[in-house]
Amino acid sequence: MADQEVSVILREGKPMVSSLRLAEHFGIKHKNVLRDIRAVLGKVPPEWGRLNFELTFQTVAGPKNSSRQEPYYNLTRDAFTLLAMGYNSARAIAFKLKYIAAFNALEAAAQAALEGQITAARQSALTEAAGQIALARAQGAAAALALSALEKTRMRRALAYKGRGLTIRETAKLMDCSARTVWFLLKTARELGLGARHAALQ
Repeated sequence: MADQEVSVILREGKPMVSSLRLAEHFGIKHKNVLRDIRAVLGKVPPEWGRLNFELTFQTVAGPKNSSRQEPYYNLTRDAFTLLAMGYNSARAIAFKLKYIAAFNALEAAAQAALEGQITAARQSALTEAAGQIALARAQGAAAALALSALEKTRMRRALAYKGRGLTIRETAKLMDCSARTVWFLLKTARELGLGARHAALQ
């Protein structure tokens, strides 16, 4: 029996095992596993118990075409570890090792899938951002080409003065124009994606 395969499932991204499988593999009656689970639940914080022991029901056929609902639990790795501590027969230990390996494998697969999704999303975001930057630069270049020679000269001078650390008022004085005009030139340069390094506008 110890060569049976164990069954760990993925529920909402969490590897879990059912109390039915544990009873089967550990050679314990399911009602006794349920008793042990309830004993554990009586000793742990209710919220922890709710998050790690998922109460579920299965339909079991009865006599004369009747049926009844019987409870079982899906256990997380933590719940499994806590419950299985009390099962120490040679058979139970052999299955504990198998379950630990199964939990590890399923968690690694889930993590790899998640990392793949994150990498794909990050790559998509980077590609989109690069496209937007390229578009903004192209639009800025087109708008810069549409500027008149006088506007280009004035913008180049305003950018050069700003690059040297001059204030808008100081720049306005040197350019013999209003501070509002300098502000507008610098604002337009900013919207075009231009900075002091573009002071050599042609």
